[in-house]
Amino acid sequence: MASLALIALAGAQILIPPGTEAPAGGAAPLPEAAAADFMPAAGERAAILARPLFAPDRRPPADDGPAADADMFQVIGIGTAADAATALLRGPGGAALRVLPGQSVAGWRVEAIAPGAVTLTRGDRRLVLEVPKGTP
Repeated sequence: MASLALIALAGAQILIPPGTEAPAGGAAPLPEAAAADFMPAAGERAAILARPLFAPDRRPPADDGPAADADMFQVIGIGTAADAATALLRGPGGAALRVLPGQSVAGWRVEAIAPGAVTLTRGDRRLVLEVPKGTP
């Protein structure tokens, strides 16, 4: 094991040109431009220091609540038969989604599809989306 270390050290001495000096203190300092990329702007520093990362009282931003969730989806239409049901929803981003009971969409589970509404659940939250008035 010691012989391998000596061989590696000798190889390094052969490959490094003579007269090359190691930087003082170990590693070379970063150029000023590169260091500036890692530093937050002056206005951001105060906000960072005001919210320490590992503070016991630090919490994620408050959820906007059920009203914001209700705006995520819109019922386009519902189709029901004796033993099956399907719904067409406009989901996040405006995409049309065909959903079935038990399916998951954007973190919500399609709990039920009734002739006039679609029920979605996520954890203990329940969202009932009704078919808009005037929709055939």
